[in-house]
Amino acid sequence: MYKVFLYIAIAASVVFLIQLVMTLIGLGGDADVDLDTADGLDTDTVGIFTFKNLVNFLLGYGWGGICFWNTIASPVWLQLTAVGVGLVFFFGFWILLKQILRLSQNSSFHPEQAVGLNADVYLHIPLNGHGKVQFSYRGSVHELDAISDTDLPTGAKCKIVGNKGDLLIVEKL
Repeated sequence: MYKVFLYIAIAASVVFLIQLVMTLIGLGGDADVDLDTADGLDTDTVGIFTFKNLVNFLLGYGWGGICFWNTIASPVWLQLTAVGVGLVFFFGFWILLKQILRLSQNSSFHPEQAVGLNADVYLHIPLNGHGKVQFSYRGSVHELDAISDTDLPTGAKCKIVGNKGDLLIVEKL
């Protein structure tokens, strides 16, 4: 039984190292994660039964069996312990991957998302003319062209009330 644990541990370790190297050099195209194009990453679709998770289970099972070989005398309890360690590796990796993907976000910005925000006039906006406003959205500062039906000097506070494409419509606060 020790040899079975050893062979499984070595085989799983080799496959794990190959996966690791491929991931680090950019060849580990992970087909285990589905992308939701509307909202960025959909972390609920991370597959639990994947080849990578199988390798993680076998890695934990094999090395767990080897580590507890001299500690647990009963073959049944040794098998159960090895399966338990394998399951910890299996679910541990899955949970870790879900948490890492949760950190990812869609950082694309569309001007219509600015409507309703307060902004500062960055470049003077003359009466019925163009200028620039600066505002913060989701932790980043944006600077976009703006128009207004009133004269707004540099530094004036304004509210974004609409947009025409990439051009914002603002009014004085």
